[in-house]
Amino acid sequence: MIRFFSYVCGSLLFLSDLSYAAAASKGSLYHFSINKQPLSEALSKVSTLTGRTIFSSSEDTHRVEALPVNGELDVLTALELMLKSSNLIVTFQHEIIILKPKIIKSKIEKKIVQSQANNDIEEVITTAQKLNALSSDAVKRDAFNISEHIYLSQTRKLIDTNLADTLTILPGVTISRDSGEGRRVSVRGLEPHLTQTRINGLDALFATDSGVDQRGGADRSRGFDYSIFPADLFNQIELHKSYTAKMGEGSISGTLDLTTLRPMVYDDKRWHGKFNLEAQYNNLSQGYSPSISAHIAKRWNNIAALFSINYSQLETVEQGHHTWHWSRANFGMDNVADTVDINIAEQLINAKGSNRTYVPVGNSISAWGNIRNRLAINNTLQWQANDDFLIDFDLLLGTLKNDRTHYQLATAGDNSLIGNVVGKQLLTNAVIENNYLVFAQFKHLDLRSEHQKQQTQTNYYQASMRANIKVTDSLNSQLLIGRSDADFSVPLNHKIFLQASDHNVSLDWRNRQYAKYNYDFDLTSPEEWQLMRTDVRDDAFNNTFDSIKNNFTYALSSTQYLDFGVHYKRYLSAGWERRSRVDWQTKTVQPLNASTLTQLPLSQAYSVGQHDITFADIMRKKLQPLTLTQAHNRPGTVYQITEKTWASYLQYRTQGEMFKVPFNSSVGVRWFKTAQASQGGLNIINNGINKQTYEGWLPTSNLNLELDEHWQLRLAASKNIARADLNQLRPYTDINVADLIIKQGNPRLKPFRVKAVDLSLEYYSNSTTWSAASFYKSLKGYIVEQSNNAIYADTKLPLTYLEQDSRRSPQSEFTIVKPINSNDAYIYGLELALKHQFSSPFESVRMNFNISLGNGKAHLLKNHKRTNTIPPGLSKRVFNAVLQYNDTNFGAALSSTYRSKYITSIGETQNTREGFDASIFYDLDGYIQLNDRSKIVFGIKNIGNEALRQFQGERTLVHTQSGTQFSLGVHYALN
Repeated sequence: MIRFFSYVCGSLLFLSDLSYAAAASKGSLYHFSINKQPLSEALSKVSTLTGRTIFSSSEDTHRVEALPVNGELDVLTALELMLKSSNLIVTFQHEIIILKPKIIKSKIEKKIVQSQANNDIEEVITTAQKLNALSSDAVKRDAFNISEHIYLSQTRKLIDTNLADTLTILPGVTISRDSGEGRRVSVRGLEPHLTQTRINGLDALFATDSGVDQRGGADRSRGFDYSIFPADLFNQIELHKSYTAKMGEGSISGTLDLTTLRPMVYDDKRWHGKFNLEAQYNNLSQGYSPSISAHIAKRWNNIAALFSINYSQLETVEQGHHTWHWSRANFGMDNVADTVDINIAEQLINAKGSNRTYVPVGNSISAWGNIRNRLAINNTLQWQANDDFLIDFDLLLGTLKNDRTHYQLATAGDNSLIGNVVGKQLLTNAVIENNYLVFAQFKHLDLRSEHQKQQTQTNYYQASMRANIKVTDSLNSQLLIGRSDADFSVPLNHKIFLQASDHNVSLDWRNRQYAKYNYDFDLTSPEEWQLMRTDVRDDAFNNTFDSIKNNFTYALSSTQYLDFGVHYKRYLSAGWERRSRVDWQTKTVQPLNASTLTQLPLSQAYSVGQHDITFADIMRKKLQPLTLTQAHNRPGTVYQITEKTWASYLQYRTQGEMFKVPFNSSVGVRWFKTAQASQGGLNIINNGINKQTYEGWLPTSNLNLELDEHWQLRLAASKNIARADLNQLRPYTDINVADLIIKQGNPRLKPFRVKAVDLSLEYYSNSTTWSAASFYKSLKGYIVEQSNNAIYADTKLPLTYLEQDSRRSPQSEFTIVKPINSNDAYIYGLELALKHQFSSPFESVRMNFNISLGNGKAHLLKNHKRTNTIPPGLSKRVFNAVLQYNDTNFGAALSSTYRSKYITSIGETQNTREGFDASIFYDLDGYIQLNDRSKIVFGIKNIGNEALRQFQGERTLVHTQSGTQFSLGVHYALN
């Protein structure tokens, strides 16, 4: 941290230093056994032993030797002895220890003393608030590798829907959004499952689902869904961008370390607590939602305990339009009227193969409503058995429940526009642009309304024990044992489809991001709608991670350290998907046909099925099973993946001078061996197991040069691997008849190998910190999807599976997708970050800005043709900007987050790719300080009601808006 930090913190506590220091000197006694060594290392040991947070400037501690400290001492006395020969003194800000130079004649301090003499303490407090925001920069500056850091108590975010929203302020981080909030996190343009997430040191996997099928639905992935946890459950977030041997293999884009609150930081034996009460209002859903959180902690001598709980409810609506996909199709000769242009008619009727025209399938006016309930609990118990032994017990619980309602009005009845057009429907007018059908007018077209009720639940728990042991004066050990477990289930997923037959309908996609529709009847008239179909679906999967890590650090000297350790982890993922469907138009016995009107905001209201009446009648007459069994498993969705990994590492760290330039560095190597097994079947898990074993050596190096008191240069190089995503390793074929997709697994996929080089230049001064970081990653054996289209009869799969959907036949065209290890790919990028504190008279204003520029090359294989593209998930431009104002009584921050266009996957049907358009979101949050303990907080999220557009090929797949969310609350601190 810059010297400015020490000056201002010392001045802020000008009146309270002596009194608080006196109180601290009467606090707990610790057994110190610290030899003469670099001050930075000694302070780290003091912090570990006492559980106290210590802030200091790297400029002040650089090249300073700590004097030896031994015996039973309080923390103040120990630090004073340690600093006796230095130019530093100890100050306190409540339980935080701050080291500052003895010289107190700076211009800043003179100004503060003068303000104090004038009884104007406002400026003092304001200065300290600004200063706290810089402490994460001090940690970044002193780190051995290239990293980013957030202390949640110091971030400008006062109201965040979840943890993902907080992470957007980090350079190189992008998030995906769902139901109006952040969900998945990507680092440096790589897919979310290539970012490793650790909570309190344990690997964490957590997957939930999206209410929008085109965003993945229920997803079995290695990625972590950050919507499960609120930000205030955590104290610190570290993003490691360059790899070290101590970190787990597989984190090729970055490792996110999340650390929950620690009770040992409190040393005054008082109760500490925070209580927050907030309310949210969404102008689209027009619903109010509560958020309540409490945190309480206390330390009793050598035992400390903490309990945190957060409950929130969020009511959202995503409203807009969506198309199931764009598919090349033909029209029957009898389905095109003479009024259609002769050339267009010829194209639609007679074109073959890739010359066929893309037609929009489904064409829906849709809305997705969701009431999301989130509960998170954190329990921590710390016990310092003696001066050489500290043990932590953590229990983290999370529950995420979604209660969804989905409406859809689609061109999807018996005589429909969902692919090849055959039946009674008649095209009377059409326009084709760039081989896309962008305007169509029909007679005798059938429409279908859909009403879905869905409830999903994910339960997450993590239990861990961490023991920090001082084995000898030179050897320290850390043992970590724990388990993470995530269970996803769908207690309810019912759909009712109604059909309105024989109507005149037009749809117009010309010059539009979504279509405009015209209908020849009253969509709300119940007489027009007849019961068509009911669906029942059930999904379930479980992810379990068991970990044992034993890390050691041996001090070779005061500037040289040897890190080594052994790691073991076992991962298990198992699940299935079940479906039941009944087409009632062919049944002699039918349930009651009851309708109601849509209850969510839509461009046009329409009639939908009434769930309570229809499904109650189905249950009473036993017409369809509502509780599904193994017999209803959807082919290819029943499988489990098991991985066991053994690893060890050796890492050498040192600091010194090279050509009179101070430096610190680390060099290491990691060995790992993974035994992987996948087991499954078309309908049940059979006895066949697909096994493979792979291992490797992963060298790493990190070098940090301190060019002068302001400038640092970092260089890092490493090798790493990335494992295939879970759904790519399935041993059998996933046959989705309704969506015309066949997804083949590949249990023989090999991890792809990564070589990475990072270069970072950083600048630190009193008012400004900025950095420029570049990176390059080569991806050898990169996993891509190959896709081709074929009629079902040619796939040699059982024809009996087509019975799931009466619309499909052996001549229906399916998309067949399979993941493979491809040729090499690469990504590269540049990240620029700037933090600036303005000078008088704008000293209360602070700016935070970062921009990431990225590019790369991969390829997709579509219908045996190779297409070069940027890697999925990579946005070429990302920026985050925050303009913040803080004073004693008021603070506010305006932020914006931009992400350019990116692709997500190979396209369905004949489309080459799918992805999302560029988007920019604006948020505002702030506070009004009422007194020392309480404040009013407020926020406005998604100020411009930004639209999310998902594309397929060149056309819109989904286009939604989720409204603007307003928040108001009260935060209270116990002391």
